[in-house]
Amino acid sequence: MTAAPHTGFIGRFREEPRLQALAALLLLLPPVFFLFPVPIDETRYLAVAWNMRLSGQWLVPWLDGAPYSDKAPLLFWLINLVWAVTGVHAWAARLLELLLALATLPLLASLGRRLGAAPAAVQASLWLWLGCAAFAVYAGTVMFDMLLTLCTLVAWRATPALTGRRWPLAVVAMALALGAGTLVKGPVALLVGGVPALLAPWWRPQTRPLATWLRLLAALLGAVLLALAWALPAARASGTQYADAIFLRQTLGRVVQSFAHARPWWWYLPILPAMLLPWVAAIGRGEAAAAGGSRMLDRFVAAAFVPGFVLFSLISGKQPHYRKRPPTPP
Repeated sequence: MTAAPHTGFIGRFREEPRLQALAALLLLLPPVFFLFPVPIDETRYLAVAWNMRLSGQWLVPWLDGAPYSDKAPLLFWLINLVWAVTGVHAWAARLLELLLALATLPLLASLGRRLGAAPAAVQASLWLWLGCAAFAVYAGTVMFDMLLTLCTLVAWRATPALTGRRWPLAVVAMALALGAGTLVKGPVALLVGGVPALLAPWWRPQTRPLATWLRLLAALLGAVLLALAWALPAARASGTQYADAIFLRQTLGRVVQSFAHARPWWWYLPILPAMLLPWVAAIGRGEAAAAGGSRMLDRFVAAAFVPGFVLFSLISGKQPHYRKRPPTPP
């Protein structure tokens, strides 16, 4: 006997992606409007954005009367642009975060199709990303991770085009994405966003290595120039101590004997499965979707994940959101 087809609302819900997307959005919206800012991170970042608005000083973030060197300013700029429309509200900053998170979905789908994923694999990747614990936590939280994820996906989306005829546009797109990522969370954006391009000859055998690496170098130089366009004037305006902090302490200082959040090398091994909940409970059930991929896609996933995970595990300073990576199609 065959099972009767689903009827009514449940059947329509299972067959209609728009209803599913609407349900997901409704589940993500309540924390945006009803949850108070959570200490310590959210309250601190909102205070920095508020100080920027209050002082009219957009070049250098400030907190408690001193330059705030822990984070670059792009997220604070975006929050203030939103506040210029909505007024100063915590929910407005959180709504920005949710919109940034939702913007990752079409980029993820486009990346999957560009790498040869079948429609079923693309659809599965969207729900795996939308339904994991990391997305639920960071989509409605005033932090830097969703914006960095968005920038990284733009860079990844441009990566395959580095080997094609439209490589000049790809170089510009990657330079802007990596530069913006650096203005979100520092030079780590160059690592996360650039490694797949560095390994392109492995996951895309028809790639011309020298040409691809030269184009990647051009994109990296453009990204660095974009970041320096902020960092050099900011350092000049705020003095030697701030310059040392943004150029050295916040980069090299976290790598070895971190001044904050020092953890052992294995610390991310139990953290990663927790961030992928509830999907880790269903490992082995995704063969049908995964079978719709390609060898190029599988290698790209490995190039995007493995080097970054290893390097972040070797870095001394560790937090869950230091290693949260953008998703890749199954």
